Order: sequence, then structure tokens, then C-alpha cells
Amino acid sequence: MGDKKSDKLTQTYPNWLNWAGAVLFIAITVTSFVPGSGNWQWVPVYALMSYIFIRKSKEKKVWELGERLVMPVITLCCVVSFITATGGNGGKYDLWLYGGGALIGTFVSVFDVYIKPRLKINK
Repeated sequence: MGDKKSDKLTQTYPNWLNWAGAVLFIAITVTSFVPGSGNWQWVPVYALMSYIFIRKSKEKKVWELGERLVMPVITLCCVVSFITATGGNGGKYDLWLYGGGALIGTFVSVFDVYIKPRLKINK
């Protein structure tokens, strides 16, 4: 029963959910360009998630690359949002939220990309 190794990257849900997720993120990407919405800085995250969902429906292991790219892209969006909030469009809460998000995202990205592959535990 426990002899088989289960591949954690194997898709365990129907393929049409990938396409539904891709359509959802494409719709969010398009609506973020509406004037006055204020969501334009999150377009890279939405575009990356759309790409991952589209490719995952064809190739099962594409999430492995997406796993490494999601946090740096979110960090980039937090940095852009922090700069926008610093420019006078945000309050104290926005500065703390996006500044903290940028710092945590930087630490997680460095750990995932640089430190984690070099740990002896993962080898």
C-alpha cells in the first residue's frame, strides 16, 4: 500500500479547473486596467498565474517553476505598491503593509532560490 511514492506535482483534480482558473485570472488582469481601479500594480501576479494555469493544463510539472517565481513577483508588486504609497497615494497602513510584504517576500525569495537548494536536508 505504501510502496508507491506519490508524486506531489501530479494533478488530482479535473483539467477544466485549470482552464477556469486561467479565465478568471485573465479577466482580473483585464479589469485591473480600468481607470481608477488602482489594481494595475498587481498585473504581473495575475499574468503569471494565468500562464501557470494555462501551461499546467498541458504540462503537469509546470508548477515547479511557478513555485519559484510566485514569491519574487509578489515581492515586486509589494515594492511597486510601497513606492506608490510613499508618493502620497497611501496612508500609514499601506506603508506598513506593503513594506512588510516586500521585506518578507525578499526573505522568502532568497531562501527559496538561494539557501534551500544548498541545504543538505533536501539532497
